[in-house]
Amino acid sequence: MPLRKIGKRNESIDLLGFDENQKPYIIELKKPTANDSIDKIIDQINSYADCFDTIRDNVQREVRERYLWKAFQFSKGIGKIILSSRSFFNGKQIKSFKEIGIYVCSFSGLKENFNNINILGKCGSKGVVRLKIENR
Repeated sequence: MPLRKIGKRNESIDLLGFDENQKPYIIELKKPTANDSIDKIIDQINSYADCFDTIRDNVQREVRERYLWKAFQFSKGIGKIILSSRSFFNGKQIKSFKEIGIYVCSFSGLKENFNNINILGKCGSKGVVRLKIENR
């Protein structure tokens, strides 16, 4: 989901979802081979959350119109998730959720090879993707 343009670079949220209480979640995906530090990713996702807060009403309106869900309304707060394979997190210092307010997750029950993976195909026809929280 595009957020803003800074110089020549476009900033965008990799995935935006919401839970059963309509709390929005910003999900930052990282390839297992990414070189980003956890601190850099934390700064990135917090910046995205600040930006999302300014466009929250517009996104909410789009959900209402596009999905014919007139009563849809985001609840307060913004959840944040960093999602990658377990191998991405190996050897990295990961702060606890209480310290950073961001869930650090890996896919549960999937092999480490993410090249050309169809996540929903691997996780069942109901589209449920199970995550393992790495920083309880």
